[in-house]
Amino acid sequence: LAMPCEVTCSAGSSAVLINSWLAVQGGDQRGIMRVLGLTDAAPATYPLGETLVCHLSHGGPGRRGDFAHVFISPQLNGWTIVRGPSCDPDGCPQVASWVERLSQQYGRAQAYYFGSQNDGDAWLVAEAGRITRRYSSNQPGTSLGEPLPVERRWLEHHGLSAPPEQLRDDEAFLDWALDCCAPAVAADLSIDPVWTGWPGEVQVAGHALIARTGAGLHQSVLRGCHRMRI
Repeated sequence: LAMPCEVTCSAGSSAVLINSWLAVQGGDQRGIMRVLGLTDAAPATYPLGETLVCHLSHGGPGRRGDFAHVFISPQLNGWTIVRGPSCDPDGCPQVASWVERLSQQYGRAQAYYFGSQNDGDAWLVAEAGRITRRYSSNQPGTSLGEPLPVERRWLEHHGLSAPPEQLRDDEAFLDWALDCCAPAVAADLSIDPVWTGWPGEVQVAGHALIARTGAGLHQSVLRGCHRMRI
């Protein structure tokens, strides 16, 4: 359904202005679906998945925000990516529990939020069932844990000792937001499906899926947004 070269076609798209995704170590798509409460899935191409994510990031049909559909990648360099608004670590309380459970089952799991129009960044990192780092530029009070290596390198380079969540009123914050955005952190820890570019070689195993909860079985989430070419 998808050639490996299609991975790079959707990765750098700027059409999706608001991105939320999970990164889970390994390639157990069905096991990840069980943790997320997804009961139905269908094979998909990367362009279709990009269309889905773009549509949902703008509210879905009728600008409603209650569509629990996600795009699930095949295994990419040892990681599975789950993309959709329901993966937002800032806006969806269940994401923290998901990441803890996924990391307990698969070793490592992360959640990210990236607003490409200066809408903020967030990441949630867990290992072995425990959240080790949480950061949010929009909700700095929710941040916890020690800065990640990629964060520490930036702070040391700029001669700063305070954690990034305390930089909000500092003149260095704008540089921080540009240099250490969620895609950059994801590229350092796992894989960035959105912005900073893919590794030179991407090892792909399996096929992509579009998945949804039981409540979404009768929802036409792509209605009015997908053009079929015959």
